Amino acid sequence: IKKMELPQASSAINEALQLDARNSYLHFFNGFIYHLQARQGDTQKREMAIEGYEQALRLDPGNWIAQEFLGLAQMDKKQFEPAKHQFADVLLMNPDSTVSIYGLMVASYMTGDAVTACAMADQFRKTARAADASFIRSSVSVYASCREFDKANTMRQELVRLGGERGDLDNVDRRVSQWKAFFR
Repeated sequence: IKKMELPQASSAINEALQLDARNSYLHFFNGFIYHLQARQGDTQKREMAIEGYEQALRLDPGNWIAQEFLGLAQMDKKQFEPAKHQFADVLLMNPDSTVSIYGLMVASYMTGDAVTACAMADQFRKTARAADASFIRSSVSVYASCREFDKANTMRQELVRLGGERGDLDNVDRRVSQWKAFFR
């Protein structure tokens, strides 16, 4: 997997699964390999990735890593409502998972749940060691969606400080303007 030799990794995992078909972590890795292949363009593997994660969870409902990656795979498919539930379940088991906090923020925003999106943006800012540009860019729109225009401006300034590209700044400015017009 580290070498991204995914067909060989898939073959090795499938051999291991023949020896231990009830191992949740092997099913997770099987799903993970399919997920990587889907992200490399073989989109037919996305369903297989989801099935691998779901099988891992059937065998071990406490496997929060499989739960988190299931949420990520659902995000890739733009299935935001089910992804919200996956990330929320992960946060019940692992409240400091910045991947799930960010995932829940985005999925909530995409489903029109501004309250949860803003709460997760605040939580991410408290939990993450350092915010990356993708979070900062997303959080501008998230904060604007719940009328937190001061926070949106703070995050925009942070994006400028990080050297945000003109196109990114134009996009977040346009989205903030749209939210302001909506609330007016």
